[in-house]
Amino acid sequence: MKANNKIESSTAKKGTSRAVRTILAILAVTVIIGGSAWYFIGKTAQAKSQAQAGETTSTVTVQRGDIRQTASGSGTLVARESVNMSFSTSGKVAELKVKLGEMVKEGDALARLENAKDLEANLASAQANLLQTEQNLAALQKKAGSTLAQAYQNLVSAQAAYNDALKASQRTAAATRCSPEMVNKYKTALQHAIDKLIEQNEKDPNSEAATAARYDYDTALANNTYCAAYIDTEKTGAQATLEIAKAALQEAEENYSTLKEAAGIDLDLLSMNETRVETAQTMVDQAQGALDGATLRATIDGKVTYLAAGEGTIVDTSTFLTISDVSHPTVTVSLDETDLDKLVVGNTAEVTLTALPGTSFNGTVSVADPEMTSFGPFKAATGQVELDAEEIPTVEKLPLGLSATIKITGREANGVLYVPVAALKQLRNGDYVVERVSSDGEKTQQVVIVGIQDETNAEIIDGLQEGDVVSITVKNNSNNNQGDSFMGGEMRMP
Repeated sequence: MKANNKIESSTAKKGTSRAVRTILAILAVTVIIGGSAWYFIGKTAQAKSQAQAGETTSTVTVQRGDIRQTASGSGTLVARESVNMSFSTSGKVAELKVKLGEMVKEGDALARLENAKDLEANLASAQANLLQTEQNLAALQKKAGSTLAQAYQNLVSAQAAYNDALKASQRTAAATRCSPEMVNKYKTALQHAIDKLIEQNEKDPNSEAATAARYDYDTALANNTYCAAYIDTEKTGAQATLEIAKAALQEAEENYSTLKEAAGIDLDLLSMNETRVETAQTMVDQAQGALDGATLRATIDGKVTYLAAGEGTIVDTSTFLTISDVSHPTVTVSLDETDLDKLVVGNTAEVTLTALPGTSFNGTVSVADPEMTSFGPFKAATGQVELDAEEIPTVEKLPLGLSATIKITGREANGVLYVPVAALKQLRNGDYVVERVSSDGEKTQQVVIVGIQDETNAEIIDGLQEGDVVSITVKNNSNNNQGDSFMGGEMRMP
């Protein structure tokens, strides 16, 4: 009985061992099955979560190509220059030589008022008067030599007259008029006449001899008085003549000196003639202005883009017509202020006119306004794009004011490595990383140096090679505000 008990006991132990192994095996299988289940459940949940979040994961190969930063805006086709023309006075349009949309050249007569012919006659008269005054001035300048010679002759004559007057004045100032011999002669003759007169008066004062004696006495007295000294009236007259001759000489000297310094031109006459020329020129300018105001002439080459009225219409001084320079077609451009860095003079642009869909025109930014333009609560950068010369034949035929869409190219990089912007994620420190995918599907995080970016692609300066494969996860807009945790840092779509 004891032996059997041992046997049973041994058998019981063996049975117990098998049960344990069986249980362990079952547990192992259960763990494996459970792990696999949880794995597939986790994957399914992750996929379901990504699907619910609107995420799409794919891979892309690093390629080499061109990247361009562009900005799109709106604008209008305009003329680089427009000139508004109007009459200087109101009147009736007598002649109209242009039509709306017609091309004109600078200087072309465009329209004129009814009184233009009278104004033309006034201008012709003023021009004739100006010509005459100019000829008079030229003649004055031409005879400068003869004028100077005449002034010299006048000076010589004035000098001679002065010399004669001086001598006469000096003579009248002397004590006697005649020489001492003549004075004694006339004095002796006077004494003889006195003696004879006394003698005849004593004989018979009424006799012919007494009368003859009185005549001889008067003659001798006059001769003696004349020769003895100058009378006061003679002295006064001689002095007056001397003063007049002196003034005339001084005037002749000054006139000759002035003419000599002015190369023979009379400055007073010159000034007078120059004033006449200036006055005549003013009259011509006024007549020309009146005629110009009644006759419109093109001041630039261009197209007539506005015409107020036709022939026979009464017009005022408001704008009658407009000429626009369409030889340099220009498009205004308005961009969002975030694209201000693209609006740089010299940057290329592609213009599409709304009226010509599918046709684009090339141009260059020619003006970047220095001040932002406000549109309600928004601000825009504005400027102008001048179309290339080869576009002129097509564009200049189009009406101004057409709406346009403008695409301006800013920075660009050609033949560089690039990946989609969606492949980039940015850490807190500002570094960019991508998920590089190996040939066996393993993903590793790779820091990259990023260059310029456009709307879809980003230049890779360092960190990847051409042919590398990277992962892309794209989120829908409803979840773009949710942050990701990556390598212990915050990541966002750039």
